Amino acid sequence: MLFALLAFLAAVSLTAADQGATIQEFLTVADIQGATGLAGVKLSQSTPQVMNFSNKDGMPILVAKFLKVKIYNKSQAVGLGLVKGDVSGIGEDAYYGPKVDTPYILTFRKGEYYVELSTIFDQKLKLCVSMDQLKALGKIVASRM
Repeated sequence: MLFALLAFLAAVSLTAADQGATIQEFLTVADIQGATGLAGVKLSQSTPQVMNFSNKDGMPILVAKFLKVKIYNKSQAVGLGLVKGDVSGIGEDAYYGPKVDTPYILTFRKGEYYVELSTIFDQKLKLCVSMDQLKALGKIVASRM
């Protein structure tokens, strides 16, 4: 019994480590620099499910979340006003939102993952990563999953 418990705990730890390594293979600094034209992008923080990227000045520009599909519910997102429009050619059930003048989140499902790529507004109230750039990054991520 003790051996079975230790084997289970080792498998859980290995899975978490593997998942953390895997998400970093889905999206890289080079991908972001290529899609946006920004130089000096850095991976500023990473957990097994979330990666935060910043610009050369250390300001946040992009958050990439990779969560298990169980929590993905597009119909609930529609009801909450989080969906501005559907997106084709990127994973499954892709949409962008929220339902505001300038949407800043791209969401899709692929395999066992729910993926959310989001950006923020800079000091001039311009998106750090445009929606077209988020879509380009979404295609890259989906192609690697």
